[in-house]
Amino acid sequence: MSKEKIKGAILKEVYYCGYCDTFEVFETKDAIERHLETCIMNPENKSPATSKHLVIEQYPPFPRYEVKDRHPEVKQFIGKYNKAYDERTKEYIKEDDWFSEMDNWVEAERDISGYYKAPLKVKTKEYEKFIGTFSDPKRK
Repeated sequence: MSKEKIKGAILKEVYYCGYCDTFEVFETKDAIERHLETCIMNPENKSPATSKHLVIEQYPPFPRYEVKDRHPEVKQFIGKYNKAYDERTKEYIKEDDWFSEMDNWVEAERDISGYYKAPLKVKTKEYEKFIGTFSDPKRK
């Protein structure tokens, strides 16, 4: 990186998370280390986000389906309207459980580049009805 000065800019070393690719940057080594301890995409944390058995239920983007107070990392991962559950137990993942080690965790498959494959997505009947409003009536 060039050390050229740019008027009005300050050059500063920052860290970012290579697991979740969040837009957040961390200014200190301590801050990034704290983040990595709880990052939902860090496989060492065995979060539901990296579980083979994660299923995302898709809901339409209507206020009644919005999950209030969703953590930004979870919102970036599954959106603010969708819900997630463990396909083995059929139990929904509570907001705090994203940051806890999952029981009987099995790591999700990765693609050829090493990123986790997208979890299975299931469209709810509400979502199907929503996307049906955009279909061409002549195609039916």
